[in-house]
Parts: sequence; structure tokens; C-alpha cells
Amino acid sequence: MTLSNQQPEHRNTVHQIKIFKGLEDDASTIEHDVNDWLEQEKIKVIQIFGNVAPQTLATEAVKNTLSRTNHPPSDILLVVLYEK
Repeated sequence: MTLSNQQPEHRNTVHQIKIFKGLEDDASTIEHDVNDWLEQEKIKVIQIFGNVAPQTLATEAVKNTLSRTNHPPSDILLVVLYEK
């Protein structure tokens, strides 16, 4: 039995990203968009990460009330790292 010195072939894969963004009060739409895209593209997901921006007090709330509980929806950002 002889051993081969051949190295296994390495595929040159390029990782790519896809960015999804939206508002927290419409998170189900972002979820739907991501799932549809994953199903259509048939890609290999390496990682998904995201961020929810801090809430900012609505300008109208500052002007019209003393309450600091009126927040507009925060921005959501999802990044999908994938390879084709």
C-alpha cells in the first residue's frame, strides 16, 4: 500500500453578504423576506447577525407631553453571511 502525497482539492469559495433592514414594528416582514430569499437562492448560510438601533424619543412626544414613553419603532438590521 502506497500513500499519496496529493493534497485534497480546496474550493475557492467567496463569502458574500446580504443586508436586510426594516423597522421593529414590521419584523415579520423582514423575517418573511429573509426566509423567501433563503428558499429561492439555495445558498449555504455561514452566519446571520443583526442589530436593533436604540430607540429615540419621538419629537412630538418631547413637544407635547412630559412622558418619555412614546418611542418610534427602532431600526432593525440583519446581515446574512453566505456562500454560493
